[in-house]
Formats: sequence, structure tokens, C-alpha cells
Amino acid sequence: MRDSNWLCLDCSRDTFDEYYGVRNYLWRRAVDRSQRHGMLCPSCLERRLRRFLRLEDFKPPVSEQVAKFVAQRLTSDCSNFSLEGSEQSDEVFDDSPMDWDDYGLIDELTPNAIGQIDAALKSLATAKPKKVAAIIGRAMAYSPARVPGLPDYFYLERMRLLVESGVLRLVGDIEDPMKAEVHLP
Repeated sequence: MRDSNWLCLDCSRDTFDEYYGVRNYLWRRAVDRSQRHGMLCPSCLERRLRRFLRLEDFKPPVSEQVAKFVAQRLTSDCSNFSLEGSEQSDEVFDDSPMDWDDYGLIDELTPNAIGQIDAALKSLATAKPKKVAAIIGRAMAYSPARVPGLPDYFYLERMRLLVESGVLRLVGDIEDPMKAEVHLP
């Protein structure tokens, strides 16, 4: 069974194979702050937005699966929503990058919980460099300090702070966690 973080908040469908990113203003509009760490399948996102999704709603690169989903909407005659008002200007919404204030779950973390997360990240590092993304993935999936639903970028920020404080050493660019590596000093 896959981690529950991949289940759609509304219909509980496994979204692992249809991972996508939408413009931040749409996510803010559709998802309450306390749920923004979760996932929505494209159909449930449409239901919350009360309109069909368009290719320009997604952050690039748009996967083949998302492109097919949008194309099916254009050719189908399904009318789950009233399209009246669906052309509302999206430009009035904040599309700035998501930050700490966008996630209610982060507010609930105690200093002790943050310390446990830092300790878990450090415990996954060794003298030999390891990929930042791999360490974060392990901490999110298997660490006893893991917090279900806590976004990966929170763990990345904690890694950045561990590097800045000298607890870990960085090889590469922390801004590219798929390539960057860390190791114990």
C-alpha cells in the first residue's frame, strides 16, 4: 500500500502516477491552508474550482498524462459544472511562490518536533556524500520523526539550515536537490 500522502483529499484515489503542479493562485483558491500539503486528483481539483482545467493552469513541464486529461475535457460533452463564470479572471489571485504561511501544518510543529526532524536528517547522512533528495525521501517515508503531509520543501529547508550551521557539508548546489549531495564533516 502506498503512503497516504498520495491519496486524493476528496475521493481518496491514489494520485502517485498522476503527479502534477498547478499555478499557485489556483492551489490557493481551491485548497484550504490546512490541506495544502495534500494531493488532489485532477477531477477533484476541477470540482473545487468549479471549472475545467486548461493546459495553462499547470506548471511546466506538463506530463503526457495531464495533457491527455485536458484534451479529453475539450472533446467530451460532460457537464459536471456550470461553466458560467468559469472564465473569471485568474489574474486577481496571488501566484507568488508558496511559502511557510501557505501551509497550516507547519504552524503546528513544536521545537521538539523540528529537532527530531533535524536529527533524523543528520542520521541519514554518512561520511560518503548522499543525494539530498534521497535523504529527504527516506526521512519523509521511514523516519520515526516524519510528519505525514509535511511538504518536501520543509525538509529541504531544514537540510539547508543543517548545511549553513556546519552540521552537514554540501557537494553541489542545494537549490538543485536532485543533484546536490551532503555528507557528515
